[in-house]
Amino acid sequence: MSSEGVLFADSLSKPVAVRFDTEAMTSDGGAVLLGALDRGLGLTREVLPALQDERDPSRVTHCQLAMLRQRVYGLALGYEELKQLEVDRTSCHRFCANAFRVLLATLAYVLVQELRWRLRRTSLRCAQASTLRERLFKMAARVEESVRRFVLHCPVDFPWAREWHHAALAVGAVPG
Repeated sequence: MSSEGVLFADSLSKPVAVRFDTEAMTSDGGAVLLGALDRGLGLTREVLPALQDERDPSRVTHCQLAMLRQRVYGLALGYEELKQLEVDRTSCHRFCANAFRVLLATLAYVLVQELRWRLRRTSLRCAQASTLRERLFKMAARVEESVRRFVLHCPVDFPWAREWHHAALAVGAVPG
């Protein structure tokens, strides 16, 4: 698999190339799959207008869409308390805060389930969220940024490289 790579042409401000050509490093290299899938579906962008941004525009550093995506992708990656994308526990006495938490978890769940559906003809067709996280999202990578694009250098011995490659193509990457 070391010679095969994929390209996400419009995932970020520059194209993102992914190659399996480096020694193991630590990262969430598979998060690019969630970003490409979300951008293709327009999921977080569709939800954004329903959220009011009450911040002072003169003091805003990060746009609301970037913060929404960071939170949703983090939940899908298994960060915070939602290890299995469960929403059986809310942490606030205010309805709106709890409803927002459930909305974020639901968006993460939809992304993971959509990816699983796109992998229905692979060995991951019945995979649970934790399995997808382990095999596709929690991938070691070294990030290299150039003027033209970002390149994720992934381990040559990554055991799920074939499945990852298939997932990347399923969410809109092109061979490259």
